Amino acid sequence: TISKETYLGVIVMGNGRRHISLYWPLKNLIVHKVACGISHTIVSTLDGLYGWGENESGQLGELPGGHIRKIFNLNAVVSKLSCGSEHSCAIISGRLHMWGPKEGGIVGGDGYAFDDVECGGLHCVALKDG
Repeated sequence: TISKETYLGVIVMGNGRRHISLYWPLKNLIVHKVACGISHTIVSTLDGLYGWGENESGQLGELPGGHIRKIFNLNAVVSKLSCGSEHSCAIISGRLHMWGPKEGGIVGGDGYAFDDVECGGLHCVALKDG
């Protein structure tokens, strides 16, 4: 079952009809960027990075939280968000931050300067211009 406390949008089926029911627990915040993995979502706001969904591999970070967890406090610019199947990446003030499983070297390179990042299912590619 999908609970409204966990997901932003769910497909509700009934009487042969389908519609999307939206639930927005961060309703007082403006979302600037969003990225989705297989079963997790992260968003950036002026207040911070938030995530919800599965967190078995640490893809929502290590900070305590309930259904919606704050991953980072921000006083900085998030230029890029990307999610893989069980990991997440953000470029914050030009620095790469990654979280998720550390097995097999999937997550690494925290704090290095990069301009872009994209995640695939089990990998990431980060680019530095110049």
